[in-house]
Amino acid sequence: MEWSEVNKLGSLKNLTHLNVSGCQLTSIDLPCQSGNVSHLFPRLNHLLVSENDILNWTSLSELDKLASLQDLRCLKNPFLNTENPETNHQLIVARIQRLQVSIGIWGLHLIRGNLNLNLILQAPQLCSSIIASFGLEFVRCRFNAPN
Repeated sequence: MEWSEVNKLGSLKNLTHLNVSGCQLTSIDLPCQSGNVSHLFPRLNHLLVSENDILNWTSLSELDKLASLQDLRCLKNPFLNTENPETNHQLIVARIQRLQVSIGIWGLHLIRGNLNLNLILQAPQLCSSIIASFGLEFVRCRFNAPN
């Protein structure tokens, strides 16, 4: 499926959740209006694009044009294979400014507004570097034993 087909849903003014996981998408392209914000999907808060074939970070950056996007799920896409999980998460947060929750890398949840971070990690030493990266005041970590 091409992203242009997904854009056809963008005129649904009350659409808040969209799951396009497993649709074989290779890219994301949103038309832009003034201020680098798309007129499509005006109330979309939650987007699931996991298990697609999204190839590059430029496509992910397109999601910054969604004015209401707060929650993104993006597991199992080829663009995530270019960096380590910690760097991937930092790139996602940097590229989508309004994002509050990103799930898909270690089961990591970042809530910017409350400066609250919940981590479920295989490697406890990563916790301190993430805390330093985001300047967080409150962190709750739960560690799982490696499989």
